[in-house]
Amino acid sequence: MKILLAAILFVIPGLLLADVHLQWSGTVAGAPDGNTLVISDDGSQPPVRRVVTLDGVQAPATNTAAGVAARDRLAALTKGKQVRVEQTGSGDRVYGTWVILREGGQVVNLMLVQEGLASLARIRGYPPREIDRNPEMAAEKMAAAQAEARRQERGMWKKEPAPETAP
Repeated sequence: MKILLAAILFVIPGLLLADVHLQWSGTVAGAPDGNTLVISDDGSQPPVRRVVTLDGVQAPATNTAAGVAARDRLAALTKGKQVRVEQTGSGDRVYGTWVILREGGQVVNLMLVQEGLASLARIRGYPPREIDRNPEMAAEKMAAAQAEARRQERGMWKKEPAPETAP
């Protein structure tokens, strides 16, 4: 009986809410790295700052030149601006909430991949999430964007010239 009650109180509501597609707007306060933002949720009273991670992409670490470039570009695209957030996964203490981010009608996640500032990152072996049902973030579209960025040697895909060797 206790197991049934626990299932009713905790498991079933969790399953029902797991696929909820939450959307909210906020103002970007900062970009600590190339795929993480701090956003003030303007719908909360008082406004709450949330840490979010761009879903489907991975930017290089900020201890690399490519990572600094990704962080700076993400900040330039979003800092101080009103953005639309589509929550794709629940948050945790490390990554915050997984999101698709829109600014000015553009999907920021995809823009960073197109510019070679982030690479495609999918979690394999997990059930489909909202990101997998979003046509703008479809795996094929993201993979094509990454392939084009690599072909054009954009961002982190730019080939460095070989170092000169002494005679």
